[in-house]
Amino acid sequence: MDRSSSIALVLICVIVLVIAVVMLKNNGQEGVITSTTQKTVVIVPTTTLSQDFQDLNKAVNDQDSKKCDTIQDQKVKDLCVRDVAIATNNPGMCEQVVTVTLKDTCYYKIVLNNKDTSICAKITTANIRDTCSRIA
Repeated sequence: MDRSSSIALVLICVIVLVIAVVMLKNNGQEGVITSTTQKTVVIVPTTTLSQDFQDLNKAVNDQDSKKCDTIQDQKVKDLCVRDVAIATNNPGMCEQVVTVTLKDTCYYKIVLNNKDTSICAKITTANIRDTCSRIA
């Protein structure tokens, strides 16, 4: 193993350790929620927002956008609908997303999945639309 690989491994271990310490320090008052399409980990308080993320994960896992309706926070609801649309490869669902950037990334990711660049015309953010149009 070369030096840069060793350093990267140590940094990953430190990050994992810090996350574990934060979770232990808060004695279970925070939860780890994973967004299935973005592959990110978000640490959120155990409140309505946490319940919203749990509902998001349930909706995406079940591929059922109706389960997004119970979500209180609009951005989390938009994430939910977007992620279900991507998981089901349904660009029509992207119309329900209120947040413009999330709606545009919804269309973009569906184009990435099926290479149908005609969907790019629905994207309103110029740089995302331009990038989308260049997908072969």
